[in-house]
Parts: sequence; structure tokens; C-alpha cells
Amino acid sequence: MAELSEEIKILERCVRLFMRYGVKSVTMDDIARELGMSKKTLYQYFSNKNDLVNKVARLHFEAENEAIHTICTTSANAIDELLNISRWVSTQMKGINPTLMLDLQKYHPDAWAVFQSHKNSDVYQCMLQNIHRGMEEGLYRRDINPEIIARLYIGKMELVVDTELFPPGEFSFQHIHHEFIHYHIRGIASERGLAYLEQIQNQPYAQ
Repeated sequence: MAELSEEIKILERCVRLFMRYGVKSVTMDDIARELGMSKKTLYQYFSNKNDLVNKVARLHFEAENEAIHTICTTSANAIDELLNISRWVSTQMKGINPTLMLDLQKYHPDAWAVFQSHKNSDVYQCMLQNIHRGMEEGLYRRDINPEIIARLYIGKMELVVDTELFPPGEFSFQHIHHEFIHYHIRGIASERGLAYLEQIQNQPYAQ
């Protein structure tokens, strides 16, 4: 148990390192130095960097699922739920290195597969539940197909983090994600939902 706890501490530190510097540029030497341990000790927990990156990805998305579940259960309605999730995601993405996702895709396909699985399963189910909730609350239109809309949302997620489409020097992730969420909500909202969005749109979006 103590060994597992130590491994989780290492992974949590690595999450911060990778978020700040990307994955490719951070070596096992860098990680060992940051943790104040020898590389030999580090290799007692992870067989290689790819193993470490895979475990970091799994830990990160498990934590993300827990956080989003809490948001979903505490939000007053479907629109609030989406906006609260978007604020949380934007806060998490502040200061993230724009090369992170590209590094995973190019150099760590197993970790990239973890992300794809998370997106196509966890995020899809979250979005599907949100759509059904909004329809039941009368905030989303009744004539939409939840499965199609949820899949469209998943597909657009990759566009949001596409650094060729949205160069980091020109667009901030927070601004892109804000526009994306409002674009999504306005596309599926009923008249009642649009009125509610108009009512709250002047509230602070993300600090």
C-alpha cells in the first residue's frame, strides 16, 4: 500500500511536469531530479518512460472523471452542468503546454489510446446523459438525436485542441472552449434554454 501511495505521488508530480513542459522534452533524468530521487529508484516503479506516461494518463483521466461526476451531481440543470464543466476544464488547461497532446499522439500511442478511450467512452456518456437531462428539463429541443449530437461533440473536441487550426499565439484555449460550449448549447437549446442562457450569459465565465 505504501509503495502504491508513493507511485501515485510520483504520477501526480509527473502530471504537473508534462502539463507544463509537454511529454517529449521531459526525460526520466528530469523526472528523477524533480522528485529528488535516483533514476534507479524511479525505475523500481516504472519499467520505462512509456510505462510512466501510460500510468500518468490513466491517473489523470480517472481524476477527471471523478471531478466531472461531482459537477454533474451538483449542477442545477443541464446548461449549468455544461458551463460548470467548461469552467473546470478551462481552469485545468491554464498553463498547459500546447505540444502535450501532439507528443502523446506521436510518441506515446498507448497513452494516446487511453485518451481516445476516455473521450469515446467517458466523455461520450457524460455528454449523452447531459443531452437527455436537458431534454427532460425542457432546456434542449425534443427533436434532436442525442446519440448523434453526443458524437458530434466528441468529434469537435479534437478541433478545439488542434494547434494548427488554432495557433496558441493567436487563440487561448479558454476562449476557444468558451465559444465551443456556447456554440454547442445554442445549437441544441429550446426557446426556454436559450432564454436561460441569455439570462446567465453576463455572469463571469472563467476567472
